[in-house]
Amino acid sequence: LSRGEVEKLFDKGQSFHAKHFVLKVLKSRRTQSRFCITFSKKLSLKAHQRNTIRRRIYEAIRKNPEMEPENMDIAFIVKVSLIEQPRKALESHVKESLLLIRTTKSHSSASKHE
Repeated sequence: LSRGEVEKLFDKGQSFHAKHFVLKVLKSRRTQSRFCITFSKKLSLKAHQRNTIRRRIYEAIRKNPEMEPENMDIAFIVKVSLIEQPRKALESHVKESLLLIRTTKSHSSASKHE
């Protein structure tokens, strides 16, 4: 996502709060979902720590394509509580977060059709 697209996502995106993330989600015209990962300003991590976490989150998304919602731009905003999580736990938290988006999206579209 470009800087302008990220700003639009933060301004107009719907927020979801998960245990270790705040997620910003915005419907997109693209067929594939796009992701970005940012860190809370409360985190004062070194660059290599942020990059390790970022790579692990992208890897968890890549390994679970069936969990990925369609046509969405999604920002993962990492909370302080994620820092000490082991790799496997991080992957399960990413899956839970994507499931949260999918289930909320399906409930909201179902309620619109009623």
